[in-house]
Amino acid sequence: MKFVFALLVIVAAASPLTAYRIPSAGSGALAKDLQDLLDLIPLDKVIDITRAYLARDLQLQSLVMLALSPESKALVRDVEARPELKELLDFVQEKGVDIYYLVGKVNEAVGLAPLVPSSLSEQEISGGIAGYISDVLAVIPVNELVELFYDKLDNSQVFKETWAELTSPRYLELYNSVARNTHFHKLTNIAKKAGVNEDDYKTYYPLSLAIAAALRALY
Repeated sequence: MKFVFALLVIVAAASPLTAYRIPSAGSGALAKDLQDLLDLIPLDKVIDITRAYLARDLQLQSLVMLALSPESKALVRDVEARPELKELLDFVQEKGVDIYYLVGKVNEAVGLAPLVPSSLSEQEISGGIAGYISDVLAVIPVNELVELFYDKLDNSQVFKETWAELTSPRYLELYNSVARNTHFHKLTNIAKKAGVNEDDYKTYYPLSLAIAAALRALY
């Protein structure tokens, strides 16, 4: 469930880059399925929560700063050099999502300097990564989202094929390589010193990249 949630929040966090639309390629079939899921998320509320945390929460600020750090850039380069990743991206692109556009935005973002105005938002926040996830979940219709997700798995062939590809044992070594990566270990240790729970950081590192990629659209 953590993986599903992280995936959906990444899409939500990156959505300002595409005006709340999943960028499509080819037939656009997978983009349409993902758009149905995205449309259930109150993105304006998610963005307001994200702004508030970026303005005042040290843990999320640290997470985004780490996402923009040289270690993070080195990690992204290492992962993108894996042939399995290109295979997976090509698959998603073929199914109808312009995944290379989104990856390009992440690549562009990791070169940005941290941008965290201290007085940007007055929204009340719980604080910390756990608080951020909790605050975002509070405005997302999780049950409806999960129900629609499984409905897509049952009734959409392109969605089913893509999910099977994402969870295929063929990519297990790709995912495990991230956990073993030296840069990832360094980032995890820095995050721990900033007060971020190690398991939370490992789970939500992709989310920090998505938020970093969305910074230009948020501000």
